[in-house]
Amino acid sequence: MTPWHVKSPEAACALLGANADEGLDLPQASARLAAQGPNELPAATAPSALKRFLAQLANPIVLTLIAAAVIATLNGLGHEDPNANWLSRFGDAAAIAVIVVLNAALGYYQEQRAEAALDTLKKLQSPTARVRRSGVTRILAAKDVVAGDILELEAGDAIAADARLLSTTNFATLESAITGEPLPIPKNANATVSVDCPLGDRSTMVFTGTSVVRGKARALVVATSTRTELGKLSVLMNAQGQTQTPLEEKLEHFGNRVLWSCLAISVLMFAWGIYQGHRSWHVCCSRPLAWPLRPSPRDCQLSRPSR
Repeated sequence: MTPWHVKSPEAACALLGANADEGLDLPQASARLAAQGPNELPAATAPSALKRFLAQLANPIVLTLIAAAVIATLNGLGHEDPNANWLSRFGDAAAIAVIVVLNAALGYYQEQRAEAALDTLKKLQSPTARVRRSGVTRILAAKDVVAGDILELEAGDAIAADARLLSTTNFATLESAITGEPLPIPKNANATVSVDCPLGDRSTMVFTGTSVVRGKARALVVATSTRTELGKLSVLMNAQGQTQTPLEEKLEHFGNRVLWSCLAISVLMFAWGIYQGHRSWHVCCSRPLAWPLRPSPRDCQLSRPSR
């Protein structure tokens, strides 16, 4: 399908069954609103702050660190010298706990920033729009705008939907929210643009989330809600927590390899220590052991291989 910014105004109107002067009639607009849904970005259901924080711990490496902190704590509780200072008994556990908490806090902060950016995008939507309906210009709630509506635009207006310009008079918009361009972009309904031109060079189009800085124009709405450029960006940001970037996937794969390598080395060193110590796997004790679970030579007789 030919992109909207390349189509002529006449072809765009014919495709959407719109009249550039009269606009849609009321029954047409109501039927399209029912079929297309309201022109607004869907609200994402955000998890609670506690659930979001705990989700940062659902990682194999983080869970391994938590297990290591628990073991280090138990080891500190069973220290040979009960009068040893706190740092020598629980220093390792405290260091691991700090690392885990900082990692979770950083992930939580990044998710909060992403949600704040999404809220900012929603605020860019215009609350109202001037629309031609049945030959009369009406001020409607932006959520009631549908594809095929004719927008009347002038300086100071926030644009309620993505639209193909039909006519322009010294017209320019500010598109920094979409393209990052800080300067006004001149628009011309009759400009010639290429099919693959970037968003910022589509001078025959206006977009949701941008605003008019000068001039007047009439435009045909071609996309609303999540079908707009702003809506597509919102959908991508909403999906950020469910999908991973290629870099995140590689980091997770690398982390899992490091984790399994460390576990394998730990098992080998444990087995090597037993072999070097010439001790059997179990220790036979003459009486039940009290905490700490370290049998003394008086309590246990270690079996050694006969020479």
